[in-house]
Order: sequence, then structure tokens, then C-alpha cells
Amino acid sequence: MSYTSRAQRGMSFTGVLFILIFVGLVATMGLRIIPMFIEYQAVLRSITQLQNTPGYPFSKNDFYRKLENQLYLNDAKDFRPLVRDSVKIVHDKKSGEKKLIVSYERKAPFFRNIYFMAKFEKEGPVKGKFD
Repeated sequence: MSYTSRAQRGMSFTGVLFILIFVGLVATMGLRIIPMFIEYQAVLRSITQLQNTPGYPFSKNDFYRKLENQLYLNDAKDFRPLVRDSVKIVHDKKSGEKKLIVSYERKAPFFRNIYFMAKFEKEGPVKGKFD
């Protein structure tokens, strides 16, 4: 019995199943990873908005307090407990300028004990003087 090309057209059920599984995994990974990057952008946007507010610069304590409020407004609520550990104002001894450094890690669960981890780091000059 010989098969013609007409009888063997299209994908098999197994091929379609593998493609659906692959698309599902990619979609799940995207749904886990994208919120981490959205939060990072919200953190950077909050700092920029804070540096552009009237009355800036503030004392360090006021800066952190107002940054926590700004993060809440920009919907980065999960980052708020990490503010004082993750956002630092440091004095660069070589150039004599102060720098604002944002550095933190985020984990997103994927499946059971498999996690996605992202490390975010950004450094920039501080506008104005701090106490």
C-alpha cells in the first residue's frame, strides 16, 4: 500500500501538541518576568519624579520617606520595604560628587522550585545636596 502526498498533508496531533506546550511555556515565562521589569521602570520613574519636585533636595530621611510614597503612587508596592537597603546615596571620593545607586534582585516563581531571578542596577548623579 503506497501513500500519496495528498494523504500526508498537515501536522500530526503530536506536532500541534508540542507547539502548544512551547507557546504556553513562553507565555508563562513572560507573565512571570515582565512584572519585574515594569516594577524596575516604576522605581526609576519614582526617583526621577522625586528629583524634579519643588523643594528638592531633601534630607536623606525625607528623601527615603517621599520615595516610599512616590513608589506607592507608581504602583511599586513590593519595592517599598526594600528602599533603604536598595537605594543608596554615596559620596564618590574621586570626583567629589554624590551618586544615587539603585541595586536589588527580584525572584519570580516559575514552577515548583524553579525561579527566575533578575538583578537590577542603576547609578546616576544626585541633583542637589543631601545632609
